[in-house]
Amino acid sequence: MIPHLFNKLLQEDARLSRSLRLAANETLISETALTLSKLRIGESYYLGAGDNDDIIDFAPFTFAGRPAIGALEVAADNAVKKMLRAESVSFQCLSGVHAMTSMILALTEPDWTVLSLALDHGGHFSTSMIVQATGRKHDWIRLDESCERFDLDNLCQRISSPSKTLVYLDVSMNRTNHDLSGFRDAAGSETTLLYDASHTLGLMMGGVFTNPFDFGFDVLSGNSHKTLPGPQKAIVCFGNEHVRNRANIRLNAGLTSSVHAGSLIGLIVTVLEMEQFATEYASACVANANALGEALGNLGVCVRRLSNGMVTQNHQVHIELPEALGYRDVHTNLASNNIVANIDGAFGTPYLRIGTQYTTRMGMSPAEMKEIAVLIDRSLCGYNLEDEVNTLVMRFPHVKYSFDGDY
Repeated sequence: MIPHLFNKLLQEDARLSRSLRLAANETLISETALTLSKLRIGESYYLGAGDNDDIIDFAPFTFAGRPAIGALEVAADNAVKKMLRAESVSFQCLSGVHAMTSMILALTEPDWTVLSLALDHGGHFSTSMIVQATGRKHDWIRLDESCERFDLDNLCQRISSPSKTLVYLDVSMNRTNHDLSGFRDAAGSETTLLYDASHTLGLMMGGVFTNPFDFGFDVLSGNSHKTLPGPQKAIVCFGNEHVRNRANIRLNAGLTSSVHAGSLIGLIVTVLEMEQFATEYASACVANANALGEALGNLGVCVRRLSNGMVTQNHQVHIELPEALGYRDVHTNLASNNIVANIDGAFGTPYLRIGTQYTTRMGMSPAEMKEIAVLIDRSLCGYNLEDEVNTLVMRFPHVKYSFDGDY
């Protein structure tokens, strides 16, 4: 029975390796990061580099320090500070939702109010539940009628006690590079502002997406497996010492323990790769997304556009579903051809949400986006294109914008 289950797993993995990965919430980790994350040292309990004797000493609790991991962590910490203009960085959180929960608990009290982006305007489904489950009050932030700008007048009206308010800007489904220039003034100087950049962290590192620290935000957090092409972990950055100190009291007192050394190593390697390649990689992600959207539009596929005529300002492309097909039919037609994408429902009706971060890291360019557009269009029409999809994927066996082959 067990070998049979193992074989099923291997078969599914083999099929996925031949698939065209277009989901907006998945990424391609380099072989370097993957290999180093699987070292036996990654199984150890990592609490830091240790003192001069390589010991972690909490008197009397003592443990072995890991100076090799610690040295890498310092390098990655400096890289993130440079790329994101952060005052300090934490790699302690294990996932995006762990970071979300930790920051809500660390930065607020039960009599605080947490505002997050409305689900139908692209917010994350977890935020309001976590806020309410931890005894905090919750309210929604909304976009204006264009769905491209925050309704700052409405935001101002919803903040009655700035010193007891956390604005948690959990932008997930949006294609807009939002203007944050008026956000601090609307929220007030005492309001704590956190931007969850789970989808766009890699684009921010590459300088092609707005950095909230440039507009007075206090915290920038996000998971590390979307446009930041790392393992399933998280990064939390602080823009000022005051908020960092507030957060660290609880973050270090019990909201985090072991940081999972293996995935930490994978994340560190990815961050160091981004320090070298993020500018080129991030620009390619956005260029590929717009090239794919334009190519789909030229084939008659109904692609959502921004008011300026662009398809997108990040890695996401949103496609209206064909009238003749339900959302499950769309998913089935694509999956039968080894095309991985997902259906979502923000902003009204269900739509096909595509991301270009995976294919970009494979080394694909706008030329391949035209090929992908044809494969998507014909798949939606019910054609069997599995061989064509597999052939395209096999043309790109190596991970680009990485250290692969260098160590």
